[in-house]
Amino acid sequence: MKFNIDKILLLVLSLFSLASCALDNYDEPKSMFTGAMLYNGDTVCVASRSAVYFEMREPGWQFTTPVNVVVKSDGTFSTVLFNGKYKLLLPSSQGPYLSPSDTMDVVVSGNTKKDIEVTPYYMIRNAKYVLAGRTITGTCKAEKIITDSRAKNIERVTLYVSYTYFADEFTNDAKADAALTDLNNLSVSVTVPTLTSSPIQNFVYVRLGIKIAGVDDMIYTSPRKINL
Repeated sequence: MKFNIDKILLLVLSLFSLASCALDNYDEPKSMFTGAMLYNGDTVCVASRSAVYFEMREPGWQFTTPVNVVVKSDGTFSTVLFNGKYKLLLPSSQGPYLSPSDTMDVVVSGNTKKDIEVTPYYMIRNAKYVLAGRTITGTCKAEKIITDSRAKNIERVTLYVSYTYFADEFTNDAKADAALTDLNNLSVSVTVPTLTSSPIQNFVYVRLGIKIAGVDDMIYTSPRKINL
């Protein structure tokens, strides 16, 4: 009897080993899936430490865990996927915008590029920066895009200054809020702090951002380098 039990255990272990080898023998994903979040051709920029993402689900595959694709600060995204048919899901709580639909079909075959059109609550227009001494003044217009019952107010407009490329609410060396008296003519100034580290850096990056009431994720301009 012991001999038979040993044979059964050996058979079970062999089956597990074969199954494990079969899983290990799957090819790694190799297809690059890239694109950008756009509104009428303009990129929708978010924070550098972005929690903004969307999901890629492959129907019928034995692994049901979706691939979360993070949107970068410049509004672009990239990930590596297997070839196949996917459902692209934009969670309603993600981003400073409304998505066009809950899901959309995407076919990944080799390197695949697909831009995603979204509708932001606001867009930052005509952003300009002027340096005087060590004070940077940023000006812009906040264009309200969504004006129906889903419209939201602006909580604040902030100018961020950073000695790194990532200038936003998470990473900055100085910041200030604009007065919201006229959304067509917003202006805010920030004095750049002096670095104590060595060597001394003679440039910074700046971005303007809009915090929308009731929306976690801010919308930003693209980073701009300012030589001091």
